[in-house]
Amino acid sequence: NQIAYDKDKLTNFFVNYFNKDVHRAYGEFFQELTNFIYEVFKDNNIKEDEKLNIIYSTLRFVKFVKGDKQ
Repeated sequence: NQIAYDKDKLTNFFVNYFNKDVHRAYGEFFQELTNFIYEVFKDNNIKEDEKLNIIYSTLRFVKFVKGDKQ
């Protein structure tokens, strides 16, 4: 989880692992996701063991609202 505390490393993760043509349409989403993950992990008011839960729950909610495209 150390990568989540460094915004540059987090950005590089998404750039390097989601660099196929099919991912280009989601560039803005990945940028917002990077910002969200970074903000959650740097927030000292959120318990460490809850941070991934918050991110996962938020992603599930987004998928529900947007609908399953597959």
